[in-house]
Amino acid sequence: MPFCLAVISSESNSHFDHIRDFLRTTDIYIPLNESCTCVVLASTEIADAIKMGENFIREHDTMDGHNRIYIGVAGIKDKESNSDIVTRAFYALQKAKENSISTLEDDNILNN
Repeated sequence: MPFCLAVISSESNSHFDHIRDFLRTTDIYIPLNESCTCVVLASTEIADAIKMGENFIREHDTMDGHNRIYIGVAGIKDKESNSDIVTRAFYALQKAKENSISTLEDDNILNN
């Protein structure tokens, strides 16, 4: 069964209040600290997880450039451990944070 992990970082805690509006009952919300949370997206292909993240950024990013939202997304791959998907999602998040605008990166950056 496919699933994805999204790691979301924001400069504003208010963004986290709205994440649950984008989740289904099968998804799992895991707050990590004041500026970062994870979401396990059950039965979700990577393309759908990317779409969810892009929609969230589009609806909640501010026009003045403050309070950026960064998202790293990774999909489960055959025969990998849970720590592999976590590592790839956090790596994608770090790549997203290299941008000066709210952005999403997925684990395909590892193939480049």
